[in-house]
Amino acid sequence: PGMSRVGVCNGGFHMFASAKKRSVRLMATALVLICLAACGPADQPQAGATASAAKAPTAAPTSTEAPVTVPAPTAKLLLTTSESSVEFGSPATFAVELTAGNKPISDAVVQVWVGSATQQVTTDAAGKASASIEAADLRDGTNTVTAEFAGDDPIESTSATATVTVTPAQVQLALASTANPAGSTTVSATLTTKPGGAAGTVIFDVDGAAMDPVAVVDNAATVEITATLGLGDHLVTGTFVPENSAQYAGGVASTTVSVTKIATTVVATAAKESVRYGDQSTFSITVQSAVGGDLTSAVSISDGSTVIVEGTTDAAGLASLPFLNRADPGQQTYTVNFVGSEAVGASSSQFVLNTAQTNVDISITKPSISPNSDGTIVVSLIGTPDKPTGLVTITFDGTEIASGPVDAEGVISAPVTAVPVGSHDIAVAYAGDARFEANTATSTLSIKPPLDNPNADGAAAIEATNPCPVTAAACVDLTNELAWLQSGGKITYGPVSMTSGRAGHRTVVGNFNVYWLDKHHKSSIFNDAPMPNSVFFVGGIAFHAGSLSVQSHGCIHLSNAASEVFFDNLVLGDEVVVFGTEPY
Repeated sequence: PGMSRVGVCNGGFHMFASAKKRSVRLMATALVLICLAACGPADQPQAGATASAAKAPTAAPTSTEAPVTVPAPTAKLLLTTSESSVEFGSPATFAVELTAGNKPISDAVVQVWVGSATQQVTTDAAGKASASIEAADLRDGTNTVTAEFAGDDPIESTSATATVTVTPAQVQLALASTANPAGSTTVSATLTTKPGGAAGTVIFDVDGAAMDPVAVVDNAATVEITATLGLGDHLVTGTFVPENSAQYAGGVASTTVSVTKIATTVVATAAKESVRYGDQSTFSITVQSAVGGDLTSAVSISDGSTVIVEGTTDAAGLASLPFLNRADPGQQTYTVNFVGSEAVGASSSQFVLNTAQTNVDISITKPSISPNSDGTIVVSLIGTPDKPTGLVTITFDGTEIASGPVDAEGVISAPVTAVPVGSHDIAVAYAGDARFEANTATSTLSIKPPLDNPNADGAAAIEATNPCPVTAAACVDLTNELAWLQSGGKITYGPVSMTSGRAGHRTVVGNFNVYWLDKHHKSSIFNDAPMPNSVFFVGGIAFHAGSLSVQSHGCIHLSNAASEVFFDNLVLGDEVVVFGTEPY
């Protein structure tokens, strides 16, 4: 009452336009109904009137007013982006702003799409919303993004568009190099790209010379540069060539590969912690490098400026060098030198070898003399590689008969006079020197009484041209099948008949020494065959009683009587000389 139809309706729309909730449609409808009820003709029914009353005739209006049409609110949709272009693989963000009559429309649903990808956003109290387009929904080149508000009665629908251009993504390329055991170098190219990686190839070039393209796998590409590069620095460049240039831009990176000789270390050890003077031993050489490679090279071991031994390592850097240890006993420092090669560096190191004294053998040569005769005892020191030096003392039957240094050959001698029949003890004491250990030795000089030689005439015939050396105590002439005993070259017994080894079992010839005597020996080889009065002088060969008509298996058969004389007069160490050729 008191309000015009237009005034009420306009006031109602103003209330609608100020609404902030999604119930705007219901409220608008209600307001229109209120306007119609309150502002319509006087003869219209009010809310709650009966149907009959509504049909009753009404009085004609006293005046006529034209109907008022309220225009629908006009919505305005704005779609903007902060970036007109994005790199491939990056999302794009858009701002949505929805208004009507310069008033924000909140809680409004706006559809935003590009291609077949769509998303729904809802405006906030300021009528704004943000839409993010995933990188996977953007194609190469220019993309048109559309935003649409479907309307909300009485607000009409509206739409807007914006564009975003997808540019190729920049690719960051990094190169790294690694030296390989075989001397080559591996260069790796690592690509930093947007998620998903970039397909394509990397072209490497070395000092400007291009290599074959290498496919990118998992954002990386590698190439092996052979060991043929010369010493020095080499520029390696990698260029990324994308498979799709609309998506990715190429990238270039460089690195320097420095080729230097392979660094090595060399060590040497002896086969034993301590090696005796004069012993043969072995030096073991080991060359190592952090990157491997062919380690074949000359190697040597020196004592100061003197090269002890030299050789060559194998490809694995190993060498075994035999050497004769001539260092004086004690600790000696040696140097091992690895020469290296064009690609492998030299190296050297020092090590200590302990040298110990070595033993010396003592040889006692006894005179072969008759009873009450004079003779000379000769003592020889045997050692290698150099002759022993130092003092030697010789005693005969407990009496010192010589004391002094050996000569340059390691020899010293002592005379004995009027040596009676019997056994006489010889003792030798060597004091040692820097290289050789001290040592002692003993021997026995046996002077036997003159024998009654039954074959004195035969002995006299042989002595004129005796082929047996003066030093021999027993002689065997295979050609004439004779054997005898002698002293100082004078035959004391024999010659007597004997038989020697048959075909296939010939008696060996040479100079030997008695090493074993066995009165009642039996053969361990030929069925315990008896070998009375056995005097062994080499291997299983001996003088013994046996057949003078049947050849032996190498032994010297004597008569029973002769074998007893040989057994009783030969002693350990006596020299036995066998010469000639069997006549059968």
